[in-house]
Amino acid sequence: MKRTIGMFLVCILSLTACGTKNDDNFNLTANAVVTEVQEDTITVKDAEESDVFGDECIVECNGIPIIYCDYESGEVTDISVDDIVVGDEIIIGIRDSEIKKLQNGENTVKAEQIQLLTQRLNNR
Repeated sequence: MKRTIGMFLVCILSLTACGTKNDDNFNLTANAVVTEVQEDTITVKDAEESDVFGDECIVECNGIPIIYCDYESGEVTDISVDDIVVGDEIIIGIRDSEIKKLQNGENTVKAEQIQLLTQRLNNR
């Protein structure tokens, strides 16, 4: 019985060690400024302190969480693309693979989440 358990553990460890490594980590990127809003996409440019998105990057945001945090009350609210307007400052959460796409010259990324930083929805 002990030998069977030992062999089982060796097999499990071997299979685990041979598994693929997923390096597509989630990153909360620097700030971006909204330059255009469409139904399922937001076009952004880098905020002053950021160098991730360049002068124009299209962010696909269909089906992702978009939130607003009221810094005075600390209340977090779910919002939609309809609540975002040109000039808003946002934080875009994307994966490493999407950042690599930008570094390779693509200008469209898929977001994992977006947070509206501009404090203008306090009275919702």
